[in-house]
Amino acid sequence: MGRRHLFGASLCLSVLACKPQTKAHIISSTNTVEKLIVEEVSSDQVAVSLEAQALTILETQCASCHNFNNAQGGFGSILDVEEMIKSGKYIVPGNPAESTIFNRLAPEGNMPPSGEFADEDRQVLEKWITEITIEEVIPLSTEDEIKTIRADLEQNVAAGNRSFVRYFSLQNQNNAGLSSEQRDSMLKALAKTLNSLSSTTTVKAPLVLDEQKNIVRIDLRDYGFDVASFEAIINEFYPFAISQVPFGNDPVQATIAENHSFLAQEIGSTNFRIRMDWFVATATLPELYKRFLGLPPTLQELDVQLGVDAISNITNNLVIRSGFRNSGVSSQNRIIERHVSSNNLPYWISYDFADNNEGQQNIFNFPLGPVGAGFDEKAFDHDGGEVIFQLPNGLFGYYLNLADGTAIDKGPTNIVRQINGPSQFFQAIVNGMSCMSCHGQGLLPKKDDIRGFAAAAQNFSQAEKVKIADLFVPETVMNQAIAEDNQRYFESLKGLGISPLEPDPINNAYQHYNKALFKKDVQAELGFDDNTFNTMVQTEPFRTAWVSIFYNSGSITRQEFNLLYGEAIRAFGNGREWTEPTSGDHLITPDCMVADPASMSTCTFSLLPEPPVVEDPAAADQAAAAGDGA
Repeated sequence: MGRRHLFGASLCLSVLACKPQTKAHIISSTNTVEKLIVEEVSSDQVAVSLEAQALTILETQCASCHNFNNAQGGFGSILDVEEMIKSGKYIVPGNPAESTIFNRLAPEGNMPPSGEFADEDRQVLEKWITEITIEEVIPLSTEDEIKTIRADLEQNVAAGNRSFVRYFSLQNQNNAGLSSEQRDSMLKALAKTLNSLSSTTTVKAPLVLDEQKNIVRIDLRDYGFDVASFEAIINEFYPFAISQVPFGNDPVQATIAENHSFLAQEIGSTNFRIRMDWFVATATLPELYKRFLGLPPTLQELDVQLGVDAISNITNNLVIRSGFRNSGVSSQNRIIERHVSSNNLPYWISYDFADNNEGQQNIFNFPLGPVGAGFDEKAFDHDGGEVIFQLPNGLFGYYLNLADGTAIDKGPTNIVRQINGPSQFFQAIVNGMSCMSCHGQGLLPKKDDIRGFAAAAQNFSQAEKVKIADLFVPETVMNQAIAEDNQRYFESLKGLGISPLEPDPINNAYQHYNKALFKKDVQAELGFDDNTFNTMVQTEPFRTAWVSIFYNSGSITRQEFNLLYGEAIRAFGNGREWTEPTSGDHLITPDCMVADPASMSTCTFSLLPEPPVVEDPAAADQAAAAGDGA
């Protein structure tokens, strides 16, 4: 029998984000085939789940008075949905009127104390509570997980192909109460992530092995992954590397250990099973993203790699451009420019600026850059840019760079920003993750302001006006190119079971992996039974470091959990051995985001505690003697 689990159902709504929200229209192409074109609307919004929006409202409006450290009225679980449901009063699933967090809202109630609560926020909470349902979760034991993987390998994978397979699992998330909707979104996120790192010409979704959709198998060759390179990246960064070994006379653990040993030997890796949520949330961050895609350190090298000669293309009018004052992601001038790679794939680059009016940063007066492409007297002086290049399978790859071509992991927020991205990003555009979520619905058209301005302006020569007209094409030409490039992207998404109109699954998976972890989450992620878990939390360092999970529905962060995960397994794993990643855990934290303006290499940190400082006895004696002499 499974256990009953309560969760908040999801629904697509809109909140502020990095790019304008988009809506899709069906138009007929010249060959009568229907295709999607994404059309911009005015507000800077993107779709996210209803539960995520509701929790944001509760955090903003209520959490200051009803949190772990400040539980006014004895209520400190405002962000713990399951705990509020279990109370029988704070949230009554399907019944907002009987739910305290709703019926106490102003103006009918007295919360918040200011008496101010927006009608649209009230509507979000009402709809969210109405949508909350009860779903049964069937726990997945390690014994059954490993047994399922072994059965699949022996029955469905030929011996000569076994070194190429890897398995991804949702065991920990399932046991913490992952809803069916969240599970489907996570599977889509994995499919999109793998194919966004791929060098092959077709998309391939992972193969689901079990009825509960907890375990999937992939073949590394389907994505062009070299076995040794893939293994090296996982060994460097995977913080949940576990080997199963016998434990005392426990027959169940003996079977698990035997199966694990068989799989590790047949596949050639102890990390044959990888947590799905970790992979999606981490492989899309700059450090791993550039490793998987093989992104070079400079734009010039990327252009050679993709077969793009930017200066020659601009000189010979083989590009199309659009220039405008504000793009939604950039608060300054921006120019977007389309090239075609040697493989006949689209390659888009933006030129971004720190100032709208400062000399050659004003693209209305200087639209003919960059320097070296001719007409240098009217060449702009940009600060950096973003490249979006179509992968052979139709999805997009991304690259951020400074004006000199140096690759950067994140864009300067004075030039580009993601208004409602993950809170850990501090509004920075982070290569990989941010770009995927911003362009989840494809390339976004923007009306050109340069062509018409230059035609009427008096400060351009006739030759300059002709060049501007050649580069900055009419809106219909630009929109047609975007529609054609998006069509391939949409078809590839559809091949993975993803609609471009739904919330980006990778962004949702990242938010899920990095959410606050409550007691049930911590126990499920460790995989401990009640006795082992309760013993662990009464010992140091867990007793102090994780104390908040036992009071007023307190929580810990992903970083706080990961830092002690290995220590918990080593001390209480009972048949599980943990291996530290050789480089460390790659996780975005406030500290690493402010450590360097362009690089995120400092976001990789060791998971082993610092060794104690051992004082040199001889030095101590000398210091003591010197003190006595004084």
